[in-house]
Amino acid sequence: MKYCLFLLSAITLILLAGIITKEIRLNAVSSNISQNAVSSNISQNDDEQKLDQHGDRANYNHSSLNADKTLEEGPLQIPSAMIDRGLVKIAKPLKVKFDLHNPTSDNIIIHQVTRECGCLTPQLSNKIITAGKTETLTLEINTLSQPPGKREWQDTILYRIGSKMEKTYAKKVIFRAELVREIQISPAAILLSTTDSEIQQSIHIKDERKKGFQIKSIRCSIPGIDCKKTQGEASQNPSIQHELTVTVTKKTPIGFHEAKIQIDTDDPEYSILEVPFRVVKKDKSQISASTDRLFFQLGKDQSTASRLVCIGDGNHDAIALERIETDSSEITTKSANGPGKMVTVRVGIQLSEMSKKTFQKDGLVKIYIKEPKPQLIVLPVHWEQKEEEEDD
Repeated sequence: MKYCLFLLSAITLILLAGIITKEIRLNAVSSNISQNAVSSNISQNDDEQKLDQHGDRANYNHSSLNADKTLEEGPLQIPSAMIDRGLVKIAKPLKVKFDLHNPTSDNIIIHQVTRECGCLTPQLSNKIITAGKTETLTLEINTLSQPPGKREWQDTILYRIGSKMEKTYAKKVIFRAELVREIQISPAAILLSTTDSEIQQSIHIKDERKKGFQIKSIRCSIPGIDCKKTQGEASQNPSIQHELTVTVTKKTPIGFHEAKIQIDTDDPEYSILEVPFRVVKKDKSQISASTDRLFFQLGKDQSTASRLVCIGDGNHDAIALERIETDSSEITTKSANGPGKMVTVRVGIQLSEMSKKTFQKDGLVKIYIKEPKPQLIVLPVHWEQKEEEEDD
């Protein structure tokens, strides 16, 4: 009898263990499926599974440090880490400067300045701050992409100390302003990509003041870019005071170019209007990506999405990457070898709370090729969220 009871108890324990194990596996699978459904807007194919399995072998995910909220501030001193400019008119140039002081006896090396908003353009006077010295971080804000009202922008300075290069520190700077809109320019920034054909982009300017202005000249420092004033929609839409056309001609050199469309006016208050302008002119014979640009459309409550890009060349040579850079902390990248001699890059979007409040939805992925020959591939990235649909 005792033996039977013992045997019955053992069988019961085995059955319970099996049920618990199965439930844990089901929960893990369910969690994994849920996570993949949110983090990707494409189906999980064989190449993507390979990327997941071997991505750590050649991981160029530049958002990993950005997402780490546990980094210490370290010794870097910023006397005025928060600057408030008060009332600022949209469309007027806006720059702020932060002094970065090194109080240590070693060099401080600025590793990266991350941006929570693509409207910010950081510029360092020097990436290395020598012992006891001070350098300057300048932030330029493209106010055209921002809504009116009180705004706050943050940048995170990621840095290391010369004798402790294995440890990364993080220091934040904050800039505040209350934006007022009198002039609206659309689009707020231009990003174009072409191979050998001409491509155009229109710019519309609306002036909400009774007193308008006249455009004296339009210019761009990039060779082969034609800028001129046109009529088009402006002649039919009274709310559009001015319409401009920017053309990337066949004279534009191969490569990535970045400048500003500068619009001179006769208005002393808005004497120069500037629109950030970037263009990628590609050569068909070079190493290329499987797409010219990336477009993401996210649902109202969706904050992440990703797509795969294959890098290869017509000679079927093995591709090796040197590094990948992005100009926005909301763009993530991860790379892996394959299929074949190509390299696959997963480009993702991970929206922050700040980005959901801005109109800036454009960025760049810069892929630096090491082999078979050094080359830079630039992919424009655009993302937007669907508005909530109203019930009938």
